[in-house]
Amino acid sequence: MKTIVHCFFVLSFLFISCKKQVTGFENPPYEPVPTLVGILQEGKEIKIHLSLSQPIDSVHPTSIDFAEALLYMDGQLVEKLNYDSNTQHYVGNTLAESDHEYSCKVIIPGYDTLQARTMIPNRPLLHDVDFIEKAIVNDEGQICPAFVLDFDNNCDERAYYAASIDAYFRWKNNRGGIIDGYYVNSLHITSSYMTDDPILLNEGSDKLVFCNDLINDTVYSLKVNCSYGPDHNNSTNITGDVVYQVSLCRLSESCYHYIKKSNGLTELDGYTNLFLGAISPFNHYSNIVNGKGIFGAIATFTSDTLSYIY
Repeated sequence: MKTIVHCFFVLSFLFISCKKQVTGFENPPYEPVPTLVGILQEGKEIKIHLSLSQPIDSVHPTSIDFAEALLYMDGQLVEKLNYDSNTQHYVGNTLAESDHEYSCKVIIPGYDTLQARTMIPNRPLLHDVDFIEKAIVNDEGQICPAFVLDFDNNCDERAYYAASIDAYFRWKNNRGGIIDGYYVNSLHITSSYMTDDPILLNEGSDKLVFCNDLINDTVYSLKVNCSYGPDHNNSTNITGDVVYQVSLCRLSESCYHYIKKSNGLTELDGYTNLFLGAISPFNHYSNIVNGKGIFGAIATFTSDTLSYIY
């Protein structure tokens, strides 16, 4: 009995929380920073979003609707962007053109003038897309497929790319001569499963975002590994088909660095951040002078819808 009572008092002592008020500490006032986000797309209207950054316990940024946003092409003033209250963007009538430099000057009362510039790259050329039914064997001994993307490369020009694949798999199982069902799996592929492509390995990531620094040929074949899904991998004598479409983008240098930096983030919801207490600061990439954000450009090539039957 004495032992039980003793344990009770020990446990009670352990669960008593020790609190001490911290004095002499004042939370410094947060200074909002103007933020500009604009991703120019070749062949589409130019638009940007302006806001003021907020403290970590805020849910949404504060949009700015009282600024003057000026758009320049190759150093010449093109137009003044107008604020659209429905989309909360500053929108122009100019369509972005490849191989031109666009810059933006934003005047916000009470803040230094924001400035940014970017070059819109030429649209990439995707020659061919092949589907390999049996490409790799994963750690569990399952056979996985791959897509091979053949695209043009200019060895004399540094280029930045991003790719994605929308694939629709449909198959049937044949176990001992008995068809036991049909299966469907739809995948949006933005990374290479157990990647063995040298360019992606050099990037240090399986994400389909890369530059051409190590590409020495005028045509490169990017290998993207993927997985059908658990139902397919556990089946035998499979027959079916896959329908797929590939998007290959040329990125501006600013877009490339912004995406690469973003890939290193583990995104947590706002409530989780609050309970974590102090978290490590993260200095995100930005090419905005006197502010934060990104002003970049992309040019996209989308393949026809292709199919493979096996």
